Amino acid sequence: MIGLHRLTDFERRWAVEMVGGFAPASGPGLAPTLGQVDYVGAFELMCRSTTRLAAFGLRVALWMSVFSPIVVWGRATTALALSPERRAALLGDMLTHRFMIVRELTLLLKLCASFAIFRVAALRTRSHYDDAQVARTAPSRAALPGSEPLGDAHDELEESGERERVRLPLALGAIKPTTKLAAKKEVA
Repeated sequence: MIGLHRLTDFERRWAVEMVGGFAPASGPGLAPTLGQVDYVGAFELMCRSTTRLAAFGLRVALWMSVFSPIVVWGRATTALALSPERRAALLGDMLTHRFMIVRELTLLLKLCASFAIFRVAALRTRSHYDDAQVARTAPSRAALPGSEPLGDAHDELEESGERERVRLPLALGAIKPTTKLAAKKEVA
């Protein structure tokens, strides 16, 4: 029996077409070039790195996506017979399908496609995902209303691993009673 993390030869062809269908090589913008992304490797890595049930779910998602034109569009064909543009439209329709199971399994394939694409350094560079500018424009930690800014003490606690023990000091006036009974007790 083949393990859930190893695809058969025909499933490998399916994974290239279906997982790659979220970002077809002929697509606009930052679309990858043909063969630039290892969708099969990402799919098998996801299957190896998760539980058997999740790996089974990935496999079901792949099979469902291949035969989905029959259910989604009522056409007696497979998704593999469609052009890349029609396949991308089909995957889009599956992401908005009326049944949640179809939407969720399709989203699982889209997640796999995202992981595969972000494994390619050239694509991350073209998208400017890894730019240092992104890190410099990240918002700083803001203090909660009624508390003192955490500053260096917070960084020291994070490094020591004692994050669970951190208690934020709250000003007494920052907490408002939420019920009439609590408001009466505060007045008394």
